[in-house]
Amino acid sequence: MYRLVGLTLFLVSTAHAQTYTLLDNSFTASTHFIGAKHESVLNWKARSLRDGNYETSGGDLIVFEKWYTPVAPEINITWLTQINKNVGVIWGFGSGEHADKYTIYPSAQIGFAYHKQISKNHSIGVVFNTYVGGEFKEHTCIADYGEIGGIREVNCRLAATTLTPEETLNFLEYAKPPTTVYFNYNYIF
Repeated sequence: MYRLVGLTLFLVSTAHAQTYTLLDNSFTASTHFIGAKHESVLNWKARSLRDGNYETSGGDLIVFEKWYTPVAPEINITWLTQINKNVGVIWGFGSGEHADKYTIYPSAQIGFAYHKQISKNHSIGVVFNTYVGGEFKEHTCIADYGEIGGIREVNCRLAATTLTPEETLNFLEYAKPPTTVYFNYNYIF
């Protein structure tokens, strides 16, 4: 959300902004902090997996919340380097996060923002943003199914279901961070 607000402010303000180029000014003069956040679509995926529990054949209660609560939350930081009054390069990184049963890998963010004043009262803009890395990957468990099934690799959340251990592996979560595109039209009256 903070990134979207920051990028929208960039798109609205660039019509009146001084032209910056990397050749005329230092990198720091043309680079603007967009935001930092500790939540993403992939963090929410991990949170959604926390709900649930089951009891083992030995009577132990297995609670998912412990498995899917991160050691430290992921931090995503974003900057925008303004190339000229209409174009900016978006860049940043994500620290990644992990818990017992999942990992969100560190990521690099890259994108661009374009803004064009069409007339005195009309402007358009587009923002494109993508990631390198940052995948969400759920981990497996080793379960003991006794004399009948033996020790097997299994999806931790589905170990107590009627699915075979091999079938549970088909339901492991894997996701990449989303690529986003925003279009913006402004009318000032």
